[in-house]
Amino acid sequence: IRSKQIIKKRQKNAAYLTKKLAPLGKEDFYMQLPTVSRGVEHAWMFYPIMVSEHVRDDLALYLEENGVQTRMIMPLTNQPVYKDWMREKDYPIAKQVNECGLLLGCHHFLEKKHLDYMVNLISTFNHALPR
Repeated sequence: IRSKQIIKKRQKNAAYLTKKLAPLGKEDFYMQLPTVSRGVEHAWMFYPIMVSEHVRDDLALYLEENGVQTRMIMPLTNQPVYKDWMREKDYPIAKQVNECGLLLGCHHFLEKKHLDYMVNLISTFNHALPR
């Protein structure tokens, strides 16, 4: 039962992030948010986003400098065990994820104020980009 409560809280956090971040993915700041197919349940270990390649590392650094942990998404083509037989050029979507993917937290210990802080940082970063 505890695991169901944890998953529900993570789902609530992910839905909140989607609602709050959706308006930011415009103009020069491309941002693709995750979606979940109808009839599918997601446990949301992380909240994955895709951003413009030219801003991904700067956004991650900005969030980290302001106390928000991030992680880069690591598709199989990035894993050392596969490097000898999986060439990234053969997997263009994995290459794009390697270059543009970023993981944000949405775990069950995050409260609305934490999510709002993260959203506000991303919004501030977006508005500070040169136009």
